[in-house]
Formats: sequence, C-alpha cells, structure tokens
Amino acid sequence: MLRIVGFFIILITCSLQNVHTEEPFFESLELASDKGVDESASQKDLYKSFEEKSDLSIERALVLNEQGKKVQALKFLREAVTETNFKNVKLRYFLAKQYLLVMKSNKTALKNKDYQSNLRYHVSFVEEFVNSEECNAEDAEYYTLGLKTLKEKQDRLFNVDRSHTSKKFSYKSLKKAATDAYNVWPGTSGKCYPVSVLTARNNGSTGDGWSWKSSQKYRWKSMSSIDEAILDNSLKPGMVIYVNTAPGADPQSLDMSYLPHWFTYLGKDSEGVSRFSDQYTTNSSLKEMINFVPGRLIDAFFDPYN
Repeated sequence: MLRIVGFFIILITCSLQNVHTEEPFFESLELASDKGVDESASQKDLYKSFEEKSDLSIERALVLNEQGKKVQALKFLREAVTETNFKNVKLRYFLAKQYLLVMKSNKTALKNKDYQSNLRYHVSFVEEFVNSEECNAEDAEYYTLGLKTLKEKQDRLFNVDRSHTSKKFSYKSLKKAATDAYNVWPGTSGKCYPVSVLTARNNGSTGDGWSWKSSQKYRWKSMSSIDEAILDNSLKPGMVIYVNTAPGADPQSLDMSYLPHWFTYLGKDSEGVSRFSDQYTTNSSLKEMINFVPGRLIDAFFDPYN
C-alpha cells in the first residue's frame, strides 16, 4: 500500500514539474482596439478576443515589430489587406502606420516611391471612411485622432510644409480662380503669364510673378518630373510652373525664341489626378500639358503666397 501511495506522489510531482510556464504568446500585448489583454483570461477566452481575422493579423504584426522584423510585418499586413480585398478599414489604417514605421527606421525605404505612394493611398482610404455615413462616432474619433498623429509624424519625417493646405488651396477654390482668369483671355496666345498672375490674385495672392518666391530645385528637369515635385512637396497647390527650352533665361524677357510658358498647379481632383491651368484650359492633366507644350524643361516653381 505504501509503495502505491509513493508511486502516485512521484507521478504528481513529475507532472507539476512538466507544466508549461512560458508566458502566453499574446500576453502583455495591446489589442488593436487599444484595450489591454486580460492576463487572467484562459487561452480559449484570449482567442475569442481575437475573433476577427483583422485583429489576429494586426497582433501578429505587432509581435513581428517587437522582434525587430518590421519589413516582415509590413509584408504580412499587405497580404492581410489583399485577402480582404482592400475593404477592411482597420487593417489599412495599421498598414499605413506600418509603412511609416518602416520608412522611419530605414533610409532606403524612406526613398522608396512605392512606399510613399502606398502610405498616402491607405491614409486617403481611411479618411474617406471617416467622412462617410458608414463610420460611427466612436470610430470617427479613434481614426481622426490616429490619422492626426500619423500625419504629424509623416510631416516631420519628410519635412513637409503645410502652408498650402487650407481651404483656400483646395482644388475647388483654385479651379474657380483659374476659370475666372481664363475667362478674361480665353484661348489668347501670349497670355499665359498674366493668366497665372490673375489666377493667383483671384485666390488671394498679391503682387506679380517677379515678386514671388521661386525655387530652382527642378531646373533643367523634364516636365514629367512635376509628378515627383508634387510627391516631395516642392510643388504645392496654387504654385506656378515656368517652363521653356533654355532654363535660366530671364523670365521677364520678351524673347519668345526659347518658348516660355507659365501655368498653375491646381491640386488633385476627386479622382486623384493632378490638374493644371493656363489661358487655354482650366482642367488639364500633366500628360495633356506636356503634349501641349512639348520639348520644354522646368525652369522654376513660383509661390504666389509666400
């Protein structure tokens, strides 16, 4: 009898020694909803809190980030977003945050144009959701605050100047200013400069092109580089582009042999297409403008509001 009792005591002791005491995988992590995990919850209850696949995907990305695998976490979130056919707002919000995190920690990634474009793409999607009827008050508050913080970090990372982001510089406002200027000299040759000046004045600027602050950062580059200038914020809505065949020539010269042309950047329309205006159009795409004035190179960007 004593032998049997002793055998069970040894068996129980060995069983206790073999209990798995490692911290649970999601222990101490924070849920995507910003609510902490209940450490007293059973493993079953824990997985119930991650019922939606989006939360599981976000948690997996958080774990990878803690392990220093930021690019892997980015890839994982991209796959999760694709699997949901780009319709899950929460996943796309966290994917935008992940893009920013990767670019902040990697100089090569910071220069990646696809990363920059995708970041803006997903942020724009979340913004549209917040402004839609589908978004409830709680989600609107959460994403509005989150996007504000994300954009502030983005601006610091890219040294972005937000001086041209007021309602005054909206596409709608600038297009009206351009249309009113166009109606003064519609289709009139040689009036690109006065139309650009009047467009700026109609939108609240003072002075003329000779007093505007200018940037030669893109001088000698092709007009197709205007897209790049918009991306890096060198060209902002309301600014005027001066192109010709001999960059550096006196912009006040009456010599037309170097084919000078002035036109205004109006910002992006509702479809995300960059639009421009001059004395011939108030709604030209960049491709259309390039076809209209072929062979020109960028000379300078002028800011009528600075």
